[in-house]
Amino acid sequence: MIVPSSLTRAVAVRIACVAMVAGGLGTLTAAVEPGRWLVVSFLALTAAAGVVGLLRRGSRNAAIPTVVGFALGALGLALGYGGPGGTFSMVLDGRTIGHLVEAAHEAASQANGSFPPMASSTPMEMLLVAGSLVVYLLLDAVAVGLRAPAWSGLVAVALWVPTTALGLPAPWWGFVLSAVGYLMLLAASTTPVTNGSNTLAERARMTSLTARYIAAVAAATLLVAPALAYLPTWASVTLPTWGNDAGGAVRISSDLDLRADLGSRSGQVILTYTTASPDIGPLRVFTMTTFDGRSWSDPGTPASDLVPVVSGGRLAPIGADAPTPPGVGVQVTIGRLQDVHLPITIAPREVTIAGSWSYDATRDEVLGRQPTSAGMSYSMSASLPTWTAAQLAAAGRLADVPVESLAVPQTSKTSAVRLVAQKVTAGATTPYEQAVALQNYFRDSRNFTYDTTVAPVVSDDAVWDFLQGKRGYCVHFATAMTVMARMLGIPARIAVGFLPGQANGTTYTVTGRQTHAWPELYFAGAGWVRFEPTPAVQTGLAPAWTSPATASGPTPSASATSESSHPASSSIPTIAPTAGAAGTTGSTGSWAPGWPWGGGAAAAVVVGTVLGFLGLRRRRRSATLGPEEAWATLRRQISGWGVQWTDASTPRAVVAAVTRRMHDAGADLTQGEHAALHDLAAAVEDLRYAPAPSEPTPIELRRQVTMVTAAVARAVSGRPARDGDPNALPSGS
Repeated sequence: MIVPSSLTRAVAVRIACVAMVAGGLGTLTAAVEPGRWLVVSFLALTAAAGVVGLLRRGSRNAAIPTVVGFALGALGLALGYGGPGGTFSMVLDGRTIGHLVEAAHEAASQANGSFPPMASSTPMEMLLVAGSLVVYLLLDAVAVGLRAPAWSGLVAVALWVPTTALGLPAPWWGFVLSAVGYLMLLAASTTPVTNGSNTLAERARMTSLTARYIAAVAAATLLVAPALAYLPTWASVTLPTWGNDAGGAVRISSDLDLRADLGSRSGQVILTYTTASPDIGPLRVFTMTTFDGRSWSDPGTPASDLVPVVSGGRLAPIGADAPTPPGVGVQVTIGRLQDVHLPITIAPREVTIAGSWSYDATRDEVLGRQPTSAGMSYSMSASLPTWTAAQLAAAGRLADVPVESLAVPQTSKTSAVRLVAQKVTAGATTPYEQAVALQNYFRDSRNFTYDTTVAPVVSDDAVWDFLQGKRGYCVHFATAMTVMARMLGIPARIAVGFLPGQANGTTYTVTGRQTHAWPELYFAGAGWVRFEPTPAVQTGLAPAWTSPATASGPTPSASATSESSHPASSSIPTIAPTAGAAGTTGSTGSWAPGWPWGGGAAAAVVVGTVLGFLGLRRRRRSATLGPEEAWATLRRQISGWGVQWTDASTPRAVVAAVTRRMHDAGADLTQGEHAALHDLAAAVEDLRYAPAPSEPTPIELRRQVTMVTAAVARAVSGRPARDGDPNALPSGS
């Protein structure tokens, strides 16, 4: 009988274990965008396999290799991510553990506030590398240390849990790699080994036979698995899923806080639509007119003159007096979107949809009693906008519009913002020319830069801060133009919806990354007209009716006029995760040469020295607890009880949401608990917006956090740990 050598079997076991874990990491690419973390994780696995394999060859105690492996893995993580913000550290001291904990908290916050696939970051990379090492060491302990290779598959399944629980479409190669590794492990573990009396020739034959046996198992898996997928019986089987499908349904948040970081947006498909016309423009979900100087809010109550949506009925907004031209057909299929507002075109249209839906002509919204759901479809006969520069230039200034569409919030910088608006539109003789001048001012790359990060607070006026920082995303550009138009006497509101998305023939795919906000200005006879102040790098060409040859103000730059009017999702810049308290964390979507895990000793020293020097210059977390830290602590502690919110939610909206959650649980907050929550939210608002914020003591902040956490835990213990609100899309692009 020919049997393999123990060394051959040991090597085969190591390769099999690494393949099983690598396959599990492959499935995580559906939840986290592929990046450097894949390479680092694989290198860490390879190193761990080599070290543990050598230890098992030289030790008779099954536990020692596992314990040493965990110790060396912890040491490697401490050196690789023990610096401020999860950076490389050349020394180990008391602060290293604190930095690791901070990086873990930041990764958890990113995962809690993001939508799959989330952007790769250094803290997230640390979490994934640590998880892969833990799974590998436990898998090795079960398969080799406990001599139970069949049970090791349960350990490898741990890396599949996030993808399976969220219902994400895992890549096929991850399954194949894990399956091949598992079969290799079973084959190598159940084959007897040689004894010392075998000759060299016999051992060579044994090694060759084992290699061919393992190769045959791998080849059979690669050939048979795809074939099974096409069998009618197999294809009809529906595998069970757990949790919300693909991260759960999403909606657009109606609380737009200009001070909040946009965070990561969903890469999941929100909806698809088919149309023969590429010029229908964005799809609007809802409009808002109420702005308090720092955030937009939804009044929450629809207009009283709602009319039912019936097939063939024309849905025209108030003020759209021009004749409706023949419409183009649009067929929409809902994906992840779950909202009581129906995405519709910006021009008058007819909507055919099942169920009970109503039309608000004042806000130009279609609302339903039940929210949209995956698979829902409806059709529209949509009119293409026919506004012309001459028509808009001749339109009157005054119109019967909601009074709030002319309201300007009074702040310490209102007069300064008005002066900027007057300066930008100097020489414009009509409201239309003023509007075009404002749009061109914001779209000019010499004046502003599209950026998803949030500038530091300077004043109590978010528009003034944006004008000074000259960087922002769509909510900033839309808000600034809306407010400045109102200052010039032009009725204006903000609209929220989706950019056209990625075209594939006549079908357009819209993901959460196309979430967008834009201003709409009112002109007599035309109604509400869309303008596009957000730079072309994000939105493409400006609407045709806003680019007359005689427009006043600065002309768009060449880059602004060369973009496609329907930017592909690939052109949308990746959004960086929110910076943590320990420092700014950049995206790690690409491999950086010389990383300590993959480079030599010299490269490790150079990179570590640079990163360590830069890390020392970063701002360190304050030793005392502040309102923002207390707010983050409260968010983290009560999230486990199903009370969560997004980065776009304002503190006041959070107070209302928590109060409503408690009421729904049948245990309203006591007067003292409500006061603690209100005071904490007020302290956060004061810190963010007030020129001279108050300074509550750390003891008082801890007391407030403790009171609210205890109240929520007492009321909703045992209830579902997730509701609809955490899935709200940040409203902006």
